[in-house]
Amino acid sequence: MEGARQVIPTIPTTADDKILTSFATYLYLTGEQITRLCYNRGSARYVSAKLKTLTEAKFLHRLEREIINFPFVYCLGIRGTRYLTLLGCGHSFLQKKYQHV
Repeated sequence: MEGARQVIPTIPTTADDKILTSFATYLYLTGEQITRLCYNRGSARYVSAKLKTLTEAKFLHRLEREIINFPFVYCLGIRGTRYLTLLGCGHSFLQKKYQHV
């Protein structure tokens, strides 16, 4: 169906949880690092699609690249921070970040 809008999740799926909880340990991750942490090597396209969806839904934030050949770097977005705090997965940096929002 052409022109159909992509549905942006408001509640993360189990697969989204796997990615989001990685950010409770690591503040910044690339797609390659997330693939190595959570999935098999051949899952790079799947992870890239998940990262795009989570970024559009504001669970993650994609940092701008200074040089086009560098990989995108991701960190928690506002919704991701709130979500991990609700799950109790947060470290002190999450609570501080959440309190200032």
